[in-house]
Formats: sequence, C-alpha cells, structure tokens
Amino acid sequence: MFYIVVSYTPQYGKSAKVFMNGIYIDERKANARQHEICGGNCRPTGLGNNSVYGINGNISWIKTVEEGDLNLVDIYAPDTI
Repeated sequence: MFYIVVSYTPQYGKSAKVFMNGIYIDERKANARQHEICGGNCRPTGLGNNSVYGINGNISWIKTVEEGDLNLVDIYAPDTI
C-alpha cells in the first residue's frame, strides 16, 4: 500500500494547481507530511471524503493506492470515507 499526499491552494477565479507532495509507504509519515503542508493543523472539509483544510488555506488529501500500475488512479479526487 502507498499513500500519496496531494494538495492545492484555492484561488478565486483561477483553476486549481494540484500538487503531489510525496509518496510514502508509512501512513504516519504521509499524515505528518499532510500536517506540514497544512501549516501544522488541519480539519476535515466535511465533503464526505478524506480532504482537509489547513490553517494556511491549503486543501489536502491522502490518496491510498495499491502497488502496480496507476493508469486509472484519479489523483484529483479525494478518497471517499
């Protein structure tokens, strides 16, 4: 299992630039990276997925993927909870 940390900073009137901030085999390390990206604190967005708001305005999620081909992974969509 791999954990891909993804984020973007919403900007009014502009398309989101989505970034892959890291790929980890340890979920704790992925969570630590996500908290770093979110300015040290984050809260759930409440959108029915695993995305979170950071205190710095960033939105982030961790995409959980299996080892192997990733041609069908939608990195832009957070995982549902």
